[in-house]
Amino acid sequence: VEMIYWPLEYIGCFEKLYRQTGFSLGWQGIVPANAEKMARIACFMITTKLLRVRDVFSRIDAACIVTQIEPTLKQAITHVLKEVGPAQLPDIWESLPVSVQEELSLAAFERSPRVIRNVLATLQDNIEDVIDLEEFLVEKLKDNPSLINEIFITCSTEEMAFIRRSGFYFGFLLGIGQAAFLFLLEILRCYLEAQEGGPKIPAWLMTLYLPFFGALCGYITNLLALLFIFKPTD
Repeated sequence: VEMIYWPLEYIGCFEKLYRQTGFSLGWQGIVPANAEKMARIACFMITTKLLRVRDVFSRIDAACIVTQIEPTLKQAITHVLKEVGPAQLPDIWESLPVSVQEELSLAAFERSPRVIRNVLATLQDNIEDVIDLEEFLVEKLKDNPSLINEIFITCSTEEMAFIRRSGFYFGFLLGIGQAAFLFLLEILRCYLEAQEGGPKIPAWLMTLYLPFFGALCGYITNLLALLFIFKPTD
């Protein structure tokens, strides 16, 4: 389970081979290694199955936005004018008295609510053309792989705990079956060896028994755990 998330960066040799095939002398957590792919799938599912970006932005209350930013808006406008004025119109701006500069700042502040409402209305009507949500999410998650780890860990804490516990439960049950089968196989081997001229169980078969059934038990345990997480839906 931990190898699903860690390490965040590839550790080992032949990273190029790992990117191409998924196998090499190294490892990177499955989630961070596939951050871009997972982000695109998640964004597609959310924006096509759950909600539309346009619908979300249409709920933004422009008046509420203006109220929230109003305490710092005047200071921000003054700062912007001091930066933009000398850069765009250096001669004119420097020749203006301070009182006139303050009047311009005040006029911009008084007009700002209407401008903000118009900008938000334009964004709400054209948000899908202005913001590419998929590329935005992909870039953020690629630059910060720990963030996508946090998303998955937060959303799947109980499920991952179940996978950890299921390794014990299913492994124990399958181990009992494996032990019973080995016991019967040993009885059969002893019986055949006692028969003169009878068939013999090859020694290599007994040697490969434990690693083969160990791999099979591990696979079945993980398969059952994953199936029980998603099914049945009701």
